[in-house]
Amino acid sequence: MKTVYFNRYGDKIQFEEKEHIVEMTGYFDMGMRYGYDENPNIINMVDPSGGPYLAIGSDLSLFFEDKKPRIVEAIKIFSDKVEFTIK
Repeated sequence: MKTVYFNRYGDKIQFEEKEHIVEMTGYFDMGMRYGYDENPNIINMVDPSGGPYLAIGSDLSLFFEDKKPRIVEAIKIFSDKVEFTIK
């Protein structure tokens, strides 16, 4: 299932669900902050310029029409996307 979200600057961000993964694309020209606690290999939040701020524990259901719960358990950053492992 794919969906499109427009952040507060009107930038188009796409979310696509693939089993227990949601991929976020479309934000790379804007820049993005990310954070971690003590282990820099475990990302616990991402924040593209203009939003949306997403962290472990966030529910991605607000980006999908069916509103099925999609709670973020893990975050991986790649050169062209962010992957959220969901439960």
